[in-house]
Amino acid sequence: MRKILFSPLLAVLFMVATLSASAQTNHNPNIKQPDEPFTSISLFEVTQQDADQFVADWNKRSAVVGQMPGFVTATLYKSILPDHKYQLVDVAQWQSYNA
Repeated sequence: MRKILFSPLLAVLFMVATLSASAQTNHNPNIKQPDEPFTSISLFEVTQQDADQFVADWNKRSAVVGQMPGFVTATLYKSILPDHKYQLVDVAQWQSYNA
């Protein structure tokens, strides 16, 4: 299940952050990840003016990420405080690093 959120650069950063766990495991055999569920939390500094576009782009990216092995769910939270540093927070859950 995907729920709600900007620029092509953030899209690339989102994909890099999402794929980094499997990249580390594949490239460094000394790093052992437990084979159990985990949660990824990403904070985004986005202006209020850019938040709507970010949400639209996040929805597109989450459709792609949602097809990845091991993906469980992702939710995007929007701050109710207009001047908060982190306007958006993504919480994604995965079956395991090795899925």
